[in-house]
Formats: sequence, structure tokens, C-alpha cells
Amino acid sequence: MNLSQVLRVVPTLKITTETSGTRVRVQDRVNLTCHVLHFYPAHLRLTWMENRRMIQTLASPQATRNRDGTYSLEHTWQAEVTPEEREFACWVVHDEQPPLKANVTLQGQVHKQGKGRSVQPYKLQGPLQRSEPGTRIRLTYTSSGFATPQVTVTWLKNKHELPNPQTSVQYSGHTYNVTSSVLVLLTDDDVFSHVICHVEHKLTLFFQKTIGLDQYLREPMAVVWRHLTLPSSPRAPPQLPRFQHPESSILRPCSFLREIPVLSWCAERERLSSVPPTVTVFQSSTSSSLVAVTCLVQRFYPQNVHLTWLEDCHTLKGAEQPTFKKNDDGSYTLENLLLVNASVQGPERVLTCMVEHEGQPPKRANLILSTRAHTAYKPIGSTGPEMPALIFVVFLLGLKVLLVMSFTATYICRRWNL
Repeated sequence: MNLSQVLRVVPTLKITTETSGTRVRVQDRVNLTCHVLHFYPAHLRLTWMENRRMIQTLASPQATRNRDGTYSLEHTWQAEVTPEEREFACWVVHDEQPPLKANVTLQGQVHKQGKGRSVQPYKLQGPLQRSEPGTRIRLTYTSSGFATPQVTVTWLKNKHELPNPQTSVQYSGHTYNVTSSVLVLLTDDDVFSHVICHVEHKLTLFFQKTIGLDQYLREPMAVVWRHLTLPSSPRAPPQLPRFQHPESSILRPCSFLREIPVLSWCAERERLSSVPPTVTVFQSSTSSSLVAVTCLVQRFYPQNVHLTWLEDCHTLKGAEQPTFKKNDDGSYTLENLLLVNASVQGPERVLTCMVEHEGQPPKRANLILSTRAHTAYKPIGSTGPEMPALIFVVFLLGLKVLLVMSFTATYICRRWNL
């Protein structure tokens, strides 16, 4: 690579984990290492964040020069093991480019023997879009940091084991990484179904989580209505008297399911069959070169939304994974954080959070980025707004020297004439 022809090389990021022993207990520490690879020029700013809160910022960490002329660096943060799930993120701002991020999730899990807890960073995810009944969807579990390869992943749908899961265990550094996925066929009945991801390490339970399949079905309430109104359905519930809602001509069979434990959520979800979100954007300071901009999407149903950050009609990348929260009324709230490089000089910057929900017209919220509390980084020897002030100071000093010389000359002439 000829760096004389290259203005900048954008770094690549990754986080690796390393434990001090084969079994990690609560209050032990895990080494999280942020690897920033192959970048140019050498100056950058690195920030560690825990659950979207800044915990450490390095203005210009020491980097090692590579053979091709680029630079790389590693920085390690020690995280204490706790039973609660926590997300650690490494953010990098490099040469006035959009911030880059790598993240990992840590959570302590209870051993069956009750002797302690272990920690594994993991991700459990499904498709982003809803699908029709008859569609196969893929659920995926990924994790790292296992001390041995003796890891088994079992997928259960309604307590029945799903066939043909694809699980791989790979050695990486001093630990093992696990990836497992399974295909699930969606049916009309899956509005009431769930899938359990069950992970064991050396025959000990390390992770278990339940996923409701109704979040992946398109129009799940229509499926509920079909079960309640079609007598020919093989699994249809007993015929129930229909209630004529006083404010609507729509028949609402779900109104009589409030007392049925298995379907107690039906009436509440019918009321929330489609609730559009409200969108707001606000900013806060994190460091001298980063501004945290948060998009808050409140009280919407169903859960699936698509969020996009825009600046002057251009899509921005590097936002954190959205965090969903289920409200007491059954609706959802989403919070998404974007770190913006405040050192970029230019005209007024307008950020837009655009949210698409259930095929409705997108909702937008705008924010004019304020950088008054931030100062831009300027390399040594660069010229900038401080140059006029420097010239003014030099001018004042020169004027004072001239005045002193003038008074001195006048005094000498008078003494000479005497």
C-alpha cells in the first residue's frame, strides 16, 4: 500500500474476551480487549461505554505501526462479572469520520449446582420482518468465552425438540465460540407458541431463554379471530357468545376471553392491534469530540419497527442495537443511541430519526446538532481560528517594544544636549 496516494484508512474493530480462569464467578473480572486494526493517520479517540454510559475515554492511545504503514492498537478494559446482563461497547472516532463501534454482551448464568455463576457474551436473534404462516424462519444463538468445547445447544418448540439444528464450536485464542441456528416452520397456531434455546456446558445449564413466536407472525390477531370464528378449525375453542361493542359495529369475540388464563392477553392485544409510535430526539455530551444523540420511540404496537438515522438526507451508520422495553399496557418503547463526531467542521448539522412501523408512513424527528460544549481536535502545527488572536498579540508586543525604544532614544538625546 502506497500511503502517499491515500488520505486515510478506516480502521476495523472487534472485541475479544479473556477470563482469568476456567470458571468465572460473580465479582471476578473479565478482560475485554478492543482491537483497532489497520488505520491511518495514527490519531484517534477511543471510548469505552457500559450500557450506553461512558466509562473511559482515551484522547490518543499509543498505536503500533504496521509494515504497510498503517497503525493498529489494542486496549483492555476489565469488567466485573455480575448476574445482570450488561453491554460493553468500544467506540472509535478517527480523522473526522463517523464513529465506529464494536460491542459485546456479558451476563452471569446460574449453575444447577448453585456453586457460582459463569459469564458468556451472547446474542439470540430472529428475523427482523414478520412472515406469513407456512414460512420457515431462522433463529440464531451465538456466544463466546467457553473454556472447553463441550457445549450443546437444544432448541424446543412447545416442549418438543426441533430437528436438524446446526451447531458449530470453534476454537479462538484461549476459548471456544459457539454458533447454533434452527429453522422453525410458522403455523396459524404459533400465535400461542414459544421456542426455548437451551445451552449446556459440560452438562451444566449455562443459558436458557424463551422466544414468543407471535412476534414473527404477520397479523397475529387475525389468526386469533380465525380460531374463534371458524367452527371447522381442528383446534378451535368452544363457541362463545359474541359481544356487540357499544361504540362499534365490529363483533369482538376476544372480549369474553379476559377470564381464560391461557388467552388472558387477547383482549388487551386486540385493543393494541396497531398503535403508531411517537418519536423524539435529544442529545447529551459524552466527551470533547463525541455527542450522544438518542432517538426515543414510545408506546407502539406491534414490536417490529425499522429505525434509520439520516443527516442531510444521507443514511448514517454506527448506531447501537435498538433496546426494546415492554410497557405495562402491552405496548413497546424503543431507545436507540447514535454517537456523532462533533469535531467535524462545517455548516449547521441536522440529524433525523426516521421510524417505519407496520407499513404506515414513516415518522420523523429532527435535531439541530449543538457543538458549543465541544472543542475540535487540531493536530500540532495546524492553523485554525486561533491564528488571528496570535497575530493580534504579536502586534501588541511589537507596539510596546517601539514605545520603549522611543522613550529610551528621547531620554538619551536630552542627556546628550545637557
